Parts: sequence; C-alpha cells; structure tokens
Amino acid sequence: MSGGHSLLHFVGLQTGIRACLTRFGQQAIILLAFALLAVSYAPDPAQAATDKPLLFVGPTGAKPFLYEEEGGHFGIVVDIISEIRDLTGRPIDIQLMDFREARKLVRDGKADGVAPLSISPERKKHFDFTDPLFNFVFTLFARENESYPAEWPNLKGVRVGVFGKGISVVLAKRHFPKATLVTLKGTENALRAVQRSEVDAMITTRRTGYDAVYNKDISNVVALPVTLLSVAGGIAVQKGNTALLQALNKAIRQLKAEGKIDQILNKWESSRIVLFSKGQILTTSVLAAATIGLLFLALVVFYVRRLRRSNRHLEKEIAGHLVTAKGLQESEERFRTVVERTPIPIMVVENTGKVALLNRSFVDHYGYTVEDIPTRDIWLQTAYPDPEYRKIIAANWQSQISQPDNDGRDHITSRRTITVKDGSEREVEFRFFALLENRHAITANDATDRARYERSLGQAKEEAEHANKAKSEFLASMSHELRTPLNAILGFAQMLQLKNENMLSQRQHEHVESIMKGGTHLLDLVNEILDLAKIEAEQIVLTLESVNANDVVSDCLALTKPLGEVRNISFVDNFSQGPQILLQTDEMRFRQALLNLLSNAVKYNKEGGTVTLSGEETAEGYVHISVEDTGIGIGEKDRKSVFQMFNRLGADAQIAREGTGIGLTVTKLLIECMAGRVDFTSEEDVGSTFWFELPLQSNSNVLIWTDQLRIGVDAIDRDHQIIATMTNRILNHLADPEELNDALHELVDFAALHFRREEVIMATCSYPDIVAHSAEHQRHLTQLKDIADLALKHGDAETQIQVNDILRDWLFEHIMNADTRIAKYTRGNGQEIHEALSKVV
Repeated sequence: MSGGHSLLHFVGLQTGIRACLTRFGQQAIILLAFALLAVSYAPDPAQAATDKPLLFVGPTGAKPFLYEEEGGHFGIVVDIISEIRDLTGRPIDIQLMDFREARKLVRDGKADGVAPLSISPERKKHFDFTDPLFNFVFTLFARENESYPAEWPNLKGVRVGVFGKGISVVLAKRHFPKATLVTLKGTENALRAVQRSEVDAMITTRRTGYDAVYNKDISNVVALPVTLLSVAGGIAVQKGNTALLQALNKAIRQLKAEGKIDQILNKWESSRIVLFSKGQILTTSVLAAATIGLLFLALVVFYVRRLRRSNRHLEKEIAGHLVTAKGLQESEERFRTVVERTPIPIMVVENTGKVALLNRSFVDHYGYTVEDIPTRDIWLQTAYPDPEYRKIIAANWQSQISQPDNDGRDHITSRRTITVKDGSEREVEFRFFALLENRHAITANDATDRARYERSLGQAKEEAEHANKAKSEFLASMSHELRTPLNAILGFAQMLQLKNENMLSQRQHEHVESIMKGGTHLLDLVNEILDLAKIEAEQIVLTLESVNANDVVSDCLALTKPLGEVRNISFVDNFSQGPQILLQTDEMRFRQALLNLLSNAVKYNKEGGTVTLSGEETAEGYVHISVEDTGIGIGEKDRKSVFQMFNRLGADAQIAREGTGIGLTVTKLLIECMAGRVDFTSEEDVGSTFWFELPLQSNSNVLIWTDQLRIGVDAIDRDHQIIATMTNRILNHLADPEELNDALHELVDFAALHFRREEVIMATCSYPDIVAHSAEHQRHLTQLKDIADLALKHGDAETQIQVNDILRDWLFEHIMNADTRIAKYTRGNGQEIHEALSKVV
C-alpha cells in the first residue's frame, strides 16, 4: 500500500466516524490507524541497505515548479518525481539550495539529478538530460483591458518591466528595441507595477506569472498571446550516468503515454491553490503521537512528518481539481478576448488537428470561419487546392510543430500562397507559436501587396542581370574580335624589328616601337576585359591542384624585375626561399593575380623605389602574401574606389601612364573565386601594401566552386555558387561580431529565397521526395537563424565553432549530396522551370 493511498483512506475514515463517536472513540481509532500505518511503513533493513535513495536537488524559489513550504516540498517537479518514484520503486529525496550549488553537486556526482533545468546546447556539454517535461515559456503580462498592439516593438516610450541583468533584459532589448526598460525586483512586485500602470507590461514565464497572479490576488493582469522565448526543461543528471538516464526516460515516457504529465501540468496551470486547514492535521498528529507509547515515539514522529508532507500534497491536488475547471474557463475567456482584439490574423489549432479559434481579423481578411475549416486537414484542402503544393505545406506544418519550440527560439516565418474564401489568391506570411502543452497559435499576415512590390523589384533586378550578362557576352565577343587583328599588327611590327636595322631609318624605328607599345597595351586591356567578362558571366572555370606557392612567387618576380630595371626599381624577396607552402588553388589564376599586383607596384612606384614581397601562413589555414611599394600611395578619398572598374590609381597621369584600370578589379574577383580575399593599406606619398590570402592545401574548411560541384540545374547552381562564396566569407574572413551578424542574416535571407526556388523546381518536376526535402529545408533554415541569433548575443570563439559546424554540415551534406538527386528530374523541363521561377520572390 502506497503512502498517498493509506493517508487518503485514513482521512476518509476519520471524517466518517467523527460524527458518531465520542472523543475517546476517535482517539482510539486514530491510535489504531497510526499503529497500522507504522507497521505498513516499517522499513526492511535488508532492502534499505541495497536501495539507497536517489538525491535530487533544485533551486529555491522556483514556484510553481519547485518550492518549500512549512517543511514540505511542492510543485510540478515534486509531483513528477513522485510519479517516477512510484513507477521505479526507488526512494527519492529532494533538497532545495542555491541554483549554482545544485548544479555543481550533480556535476561532481554528489547528487543524482537537478530540476527544473532548461535544456540548451551549452548545458548539454556538462549534463545529460531526460526527455523534455515542460517548457519555460517567456511572455508578456499586461493589464486585462488592453490589447497587444502590433506596432509595440517600434513604439518609443513603451515601459517594459525587467529583472536585473537576466534573460528578461535580453528579451526586452531583442523584441522591444525602442522601449524604456524599468528594473523591478520580484515577480509579485513587477505584476503589481503592471496593475498600477507603472509599466505597460513585464516579462516572465507564463507559469510563474500566473502563479503569482492567482495566489497573490493580483487582479486585472493577464498573459498576452505572445511567445518571446520558449525553452524546453527537464531533469539533468551527471554526464555519462547512462543507467539512471535510461531509467528516468523509461518512466517519463510511460507517464507521458498515460497522460499523467499533462495532468500534473494542467493541475498547476492557472489554478488558485486553496489549502485545507493545517491546524486540524497538526492536532490529529499531536494527539496520535501523545497516545502512542514511549516505545513507538521516535517512529511515530518520523511518520507523522512524512504523512504531513503527503497530506499537504493531497490537499493541493484536491484543491487543484476543485478549481481547475473554473480557472481554465476564466483563463480561456481572457485568452479569447485578447486574441479577438488583436489586429493580426490568428488561427489557434490543437495538436489533434482541431481548429479551436479564428479571430475576427482572420475572418475579415480571408473569409473563413471555424465552421468552414473545423480541422487542419480541411484547412489544407481548402486553402491549398493544388495537391503537390499541399504536400509541401503539410511537411512544413509538421516540421514546425514537431520541434518543441525550436529549442527555445521563435519559428521561422514562411510565406505561402493561399486560396481565400472568395476564390482569389493571397500571399500570406505564417509564423508558429506554442501555447501551453497542446495547442499552437499561427499568425497569418497578409503580404500580398508587399509580394507584388517585391516581384516587380525582382523582375527589374532580373532584367538588369540579363542586361549585365549581355554586356559581358558582348565584351567577351568583342575582345576575341579585337585580339585577332591586334595579334597580326604586333606580329608584323615584330617582323620589322627583326629586319636588318639598316633597312629602317631612325624615325621608322621609333614608329615601330610606338606600334609595339600601343599594341601590347591594347592587347593587355583586351585580355583583362575578356577575363572580367568571363567572371561576370560565370563562365570562368577553375582547375584545382596542389600548387607550390614558393615556385610561383619566384617565377613572378623573375618576370617582373625587367619592368623595374628601366626606372632603377629594386626587388626584395622575403618569401620564395622560406619554408615550402602548398596551396589548393588554380595555379594559372594565382599567377595572374600576383603578376597584376607586382606590375602595379612597379607602375605606381617612384624612380629608384623598392618592391618588397613577403608572406606567411596564418593560424586560420591561409597563406598571406603582401606586395609593398614605395610609390605615390593612395589618398583617403580614393580608397573606396580602388577595386572599381577603370579606376586609375593616382592623380598624376604620367606616373599612372601604363594602367588599364581593370587589373585590380579582375584580381579581386579571381581571388574571391578561389575562396580568398584581397585588401590593401596605403599612405599618400609613402607607398601602398596590397595583400591577399588563399587557402592552404591542408585547409578543409573552404569550399571552392568548380565545375565538378555543379548538379546540372542552372538556377540551383547559381544559388549554390553564391551560397558557397557567402559561407566562405563567414567561415574564414569575418572576425568583427557586427560584420559576422550582418553576413549571417544576409545568408539566412538568401537561403530562404533559395529554398523557395528549389521547392518550386521540385514541384514543377514532380520530384518524389519533395516532402522530406522540404522538411530538411525547414530544419536547415531554423539552424541558420539560430546561429545568427547566437552570433548576435555572444560572438565568442565557442559560438564561431558552432557556426562553422552547422554551415559545413549544410554545405557538404545537404547541398552537395541531397540536392544532386534533383538534377535527373529536371531534364526536359527547362521552360516550365523558368516560368515557375519567374513568379518566386
């Protein structure tokens, strides 16, 4: 017989007999009951020796999850642990203490588990976690008669209550950047500040806020239907304690299957806890203890305390059941009122698929009522009549609700085309939010006008790209046409130079020399234009191989030195004779980029100047090569335009007489194609140092775009090339947190567009795995947004490692493997794909 059932039988027996027995009779019955309980609870010494109690620790003041009152422990965690104890048969003790001390005890193996504890990637490094038991849902509490305006985040002067420097401050700054933050102490104090209109709202977890509202009689304050952050929580055990973790998870899964976890959460959700009279229990216990003889005194005292804890637990459970219906009804009414007043269209759907609520704004925008779409399946069939498109939407919906609040972060916004009740189509942005344990709210913002505007911008962009591509193709064609006669002119001039000198006069020799110089200069210009056109038209093909950087540098210096002899320019080589450095790159393009920089260092140098070439390996897996000159330098006002096309360095045309204005543009594009970067430093009238970095052969973090990586679908390949370039920049070249954050969010936006385009291609070609592939898109997009948020909040080395891991997994696993399967389904569908993509924003 369990302790809870024994006590319940005893309380019922006591209540029934009290009406008809004398006080002496009551005492006798009580004495008998306690004697029976003492016998039933008497421990088996042998069992006690082998059944050492588990010790679970937790923080003080974590109401309603875990708290202490008059010597007993109560809360959601206590109820769940009690159920686990009954299932496993293993005794469990609970101690409350400082939160840091509790976690330390578990890490050191001095305690078996700590709860409640939110689950995060950082904490998973130190603990093993059970399956999630509940969510810490951070929300806004505001006055009951006020709605949540959609423009709040952008309103200046909104007063938001926060606590110290914790998570509430982070959330307030993220969601309400223009708000006035008011620091408050304690949940009750903050809620009363809302009640007295001292602040417009305050941030706390939904359960903590409701517990204070109901138990402290704080009227006119409710939780708004806004999820700022939701973090899964559970029990943490010592890292590597697999046996305990498996035992706990087995019990937790059984409790979930039986619905007991939901019962416990519902009992504590929005329930005003009313205790029975504690004096009656105390009087009964003292009377029983006095009646028992000295022989059983110690035993009775021990079990009286145990029974008091169990009795209080039962009292709370009974009280909870008595008020749950009323509390839930009041909470539901408040929730419906707030949602109805919200100007944003909202749909509330239960996990069973039932549509629980469509607010007034949803009905006004799209025409549907709950009677029209009573279930999720009917909604999908009605709003998405195309069966192939419906598969994509269903997969997206399932992936959203199957992840418990996206590990504590908001779900990604997805834009879809729906058919409204009048038969027209609308572009709608959907966003999912978890509500308690069994419902989701989906906001549905009408983005039709914005989508139309974006489409017009996209069309203009595409036309500009087509025009630019046509320009590049024209330049490439013209370059070929010009190079043929130029080669003939230069060939005849060379023949004249080789003739007997007596055949030409001095004046004729000068004319031939001018022809050679002008023709060579023009040929250089034509070649550079041709390279530029190829790069811009994405026609350049890289051949990756192992390249000895020392040999290439030595060859380039040997070719450049004759150019400097005329002006008495000396060269210093601090690189080629050093340790051997091997690169994984295209040797011809590497040589071309270096020769461009060396020739510029000669052209823009002073008479008798110096060119110094240096280089070294970096800790990030690159070679850093610099070319330093003692020339004219670059003024501050010209630095932003150095890499622009046809920009001639230096104001003095005589000094810059041989420049074409294209070399640096081509050099920058070539280096970036090879997963590198180029930049410079300069001081006017002192000189310039141009440098570039290329990946070492041992650097496995870079992804250099070559023809071998194409999957054969032009639209997807172009996107992949852009993604590879953006990712290389993020992984290898950004140290500043602000630049990293901007680049990551730019990648998130482009990835979302790429995924939409890819899904349209799959639907057009009847790709069979479209549902699974779309779910993968959603997972990767969620991860990208998560790491972008992490980089913004932390920006430390550990976050950078997480960014690298996720991006490499995305590039090498998904793009290079999963996407290759699409290619064979696109053959013969080029026109259909082009037409379908023209509608994608």
